[in-house]
Amino acid sequence: MTARAAGLLAEIKAAVAALEAELAGAADAGVDEAEASLPPAALPLQGDDLLEVPVAARRFGIPPDTLRSWLRRDATLGKKVGGRWHASARHLRERLMR
Repeated sequence: MTARAAGLLAEIKAAVAALEAELAGAADAGVDEAEASLPPAALPLQGDDLLEVPVAARRFGIPPDTLRSWLRRDATLGKKVGGRWHASARHLRERLMR
């Protein structure tokens, strides 16, 4: 792994950790006990969880074209809404933590 790739990976992991901390501190996660026991990829996509590709790409430090490619290959990461790809923040976070 190149130094640049290692640096980007470290930035992504830090961003993911910050988002997880933010979510953990939320007063109402909106997840019932049955859903809490499921892995994130098994949970349904929710409208409030979906981010447009440019927003998700910036937030997670991923090139937009790479994110679109992932979305085309993995239906659990997001869906098309009005002809545009939207990524699930929860499912994308899980993929990046693998």
